[in-house]
Amino acid sequence: MNLLKPLYLISIIAFGMTNFSNAQWFWQNPLPTGQTLKDVYVFDEHTSIAVGEAGTIIKTTDGGISWVSQTSGTNAELYSVYFVDSNTGWTVGSGGGTILKTTNGGTNWSPQGSQNYDPLYSVFFINSTTGWIAGEDNTILKTTNGGTNWVFQQGTFPKSVRSIYFTDENNGCAAGISYIGGNYLGTIIRTTDGGTSWTTQLSDSSYWLFSICFANSNTGWAVGTGIILKTIDGGVSWNAQVSGTTNWFNGVSFTDANTGTAVGGNWNGTNYESIILRTTNGGTNWTAQTSGTTVILNGVSFIDSNNGTAVGGNDDPESSLILNTTNGGTTWTSQSSGNSYLLYSVFFIDSNTGWAVGYNDINSLAAVLKTTNGGTNWIVQTILIDIYLHSIYFTDSNTGWAVGASGFGGNGKILKTTDGGLDWVIQKEEVNYVFNSVYFTDSNIGWVVGRDENALAGLILKTTNGGTNWTSQTTNLNSYLLSVYFVNSNTGFAVGLDYSATGGSILRTTDGGLNWTPQAGPNSYSLYSVFFTDQSTGWVVGGNTILKTTNSGISWEAQISNLINGESLYSVNFTDSNKGWSVGSYGTIITTTDGGVNWTSQESRTGYDLYSVYFTDSNTGWAVGRSGTILHTTNGGSTFVEEEQINEVPTEFLLAQNYPNPFNPSTKIRYSVLQSSNVMIKVFDILGNEIETLVNEEKPIGSYEITWYAKDLSSGIYFYKIQSGSFVETKKMILMK
Repeated sequence: MNLLKPLYLISIIAFGMTNFSNAQWFWQNPLPTGQTLKDVYVFDEHTSIAVGEAGTIIKTTDGGISWVSQTSGTNAELYSVYFVDSNTGWTVGSGGGTILKTTNGGTNWSPQGSQNYDPLYSVFFINSTTGWIAGEDNTILKTTNGGTNWVFQQGTFPKSVRSIYFTDENNGCAAGISYIGGNYLGTIIRTTDGGTSWTTQLSDSSYWLFSICFANSNTGWAVGTGIILKTIDGGVSWNAQVSGTTNWFNGVSFTDANTGTAVGGNWNGTNYESIILRTTNGGTNWTAQTSGTTVILNGVSFIDSNNGTAVGGNDDPESSLILNTTNGGTTWTSQSSGNSYLLYSVFFIDSNTGWAVGYNDINSLAAVLKTTNGGTNWIVQTILIDIYLHSIYFTDSNTGWAVGASGFGGNGKILKTTDGGLDWVIQKEEVNYVFNSVYFTDSNIGWVVGRDENALAGLILKTTNGGTNWTSQTTNLNSYLLSVYFVNSNTGFAVGLDYSATGGSILRTTDGGLNWTPQAGPNSYSLYSVFFTDQSTGWVVGGNTILKTTNSGISWEAQISNLINGESLYSVNFTDSNKGWSVGSYGTIITTTDGGVNWTSQESRTGYDLYSVYFTDSNTGWAVGRSGTILHTTNGGSTFVEEEQINEVPTEFLLAQNYPNPFNPSTKIRYSVLQSSNVMIKVFDILGNEIETLVNEEKPIGSYEITWYAKDLSSGIYFYKIQSGSFVETKKMILMK
């Protein structure tokens, strides 16, 4: 056996910097989000809003020290955001032409109706009533009533109108890409009558254009594929400026006729490249600035010559980035943290101590991530080069196993730790084995399942001495086993793919694995995960299939997952016979409170595949997946809590009486925080049982109001308790239905 010391401790990821309001699931890694960001709007040196993939909207009010996730109500990719004042703004994107509006600084967003133009790339308003949107398929829309109605504008537009900018209600320009005679051309169009008519000012096949902005009515810039253009006559004529690079520019921002920044980057065939250029003489000279990153930047916004923010992200592996400067770009500081490991499995021994495992796409380093405070911090431990870890299981805070393989068809490995993951021992290594899942019923008895690549057969190994020795158990199936679960030392299940039947495979044993019997189930998909709450009741998932048994696997019945967009389920977990969750592709999270009779979707705030879900109780859970994604919930993922920050300065710590009281089914709870601290608000029933966690996060100084929905609870007396540092207070409320 080889004793494997961690090669190095990569990082300790601090998560106390990011607050998430209105969140049923929120990011723990990367932070403040793992989704690629497309655009940013900076209000002042303290306040900014950024938007991006999977409906991501995040806001900071302290210069980026903390970012608050805002509920967009959509999974669409958001490309552009614009505000006319501190409260009123719009964001647009894909998903059928998504248009969202806020009138309270982003706390709430309301759809303004999806348009038949998809996607929408750019939004700009000249005041609170008059604005324009640009998008794909020759699209320019205009509103004169704040977005209540949008009118398609007529004209000869670029096929893809990527950016639009107006200097007043009449004069504006748009930039994009035309497709004429089999050629793509960078194009700029101009209007002097508010968009009633447009004329083409420039069309050139040597570049594409992605962003446009003006410093005043005459002076503006447009940027694209290795090109920076400038106009000094309101967009009538455009001249190229020397950028000194062939990198693509995705965003440009000027605060006056002299001072501006262009950002972008591209894939050079080997690596991603990031670019930031700065000018202080109107573009006569552009100087490269050090970004400190290789992440492509998509948007930039400055409010003066010093204070600005740039955002972006890469596609493969996926990543997210926020950069901030307070000195005009002399130095740029990253406000993003975390890692992009592909995480396959998550396991918690209690509500504080847990692990997640996976590997790094770039350098094939296996990783075990550990937390001892519920995910507020994760310690990243690098274990071994050239191994993919697929599953992890612990029997106590010290003793655990991780399994995987070197490559997808290489050497299967079983690793063990007895010190909570600090050191790992290789217990077994087999050529042409792939190990996918591990489960132990106690510190001695456990199983590992996978596939023998030579025999093209499902593989089951068992140990009775904590992994010192492993014995092969025969399955006699042309299968690929992906998950194993035991309800006791005798009764267990393994699931995967049965190649001979072109469908899912369910195996059952009642003698600790000496004999495995195939179980019939109505499915045609690979089955990725199995979970039981007792000896009789269990579920398996795979594809859009959910199967349930109530007779210890003798028979299985299909449940309706309500997945309609080709999602695939990869993991399932229950806390009792009624309440459970399943996660899968495209950020899918579904939940049930009646044992699977009904499944409903939860907002995950990601579009990345989720491979594993684990709950320690009915409220506290984690989901992990692609690009280092770690999501956490403290209320079971429910959407029954809404929170709004109130614009008043607190003079004391306060927990106010809820109103209305009695209530049905919702009530509001106001509280104030006098200093930045972790705030926890919980609801209890009259017997002292914890019902729900309403807040459990770091809060800056301020006053807040929660709306709590108790539609699933029975009438009665309930108590809500706040704890913030040394401040503790409890109040009574009455639910009367």
